[in-house]
Amino acid sequence: VAAPAAVAGVVALAAGTLARVSAGEARFWPGCVVHQLTGLDCPGCGGTRAVLALARGDVLAAVSHNLVSVSLLPVLVLVWVQWVQVTLGRRTTVWRPGPTASWTLAIAIIGFTLVRNLDVPVGRWLAAGAL
Repeated sequence: VAAPAAVAGVVALAAGTLARVSAGEARFWPGCVVHQLTGLDCPGCGGTRAVLALARGDVLAAVSHNLVSVSLLPVLVLVWVQWVQVTLGRRTTVWRPGPTASWTLAIAIIGFTLVRNLDVPVGRWLAAGAL
């Protein structure tokens, strides 16, 4: 149980720290190289700001910064819960995505990336930092 508890502790500490940091003040993380070189938002652009917004409880801003990051959070929580169950001996396996789920996720991320870079209302809303 020590490993899942340690991960939960690190995540809680990081979320608590991020909740106190302003995105404009935080200079300790690098910018996106793809965005700097091309001006386009990659699938991860806005992910850090999304986590910052979630740490503050602002779900709408988090979704606006990076819908994919926010959407994948419940999956990460599910995998962590299953890891705890395996560690406690209450479960023998952890869910692993099959080929269909993996391809669906890949296509969804590619579609998200394409749409967020279009100059249309939904694309502008999905762009990193639209709020």
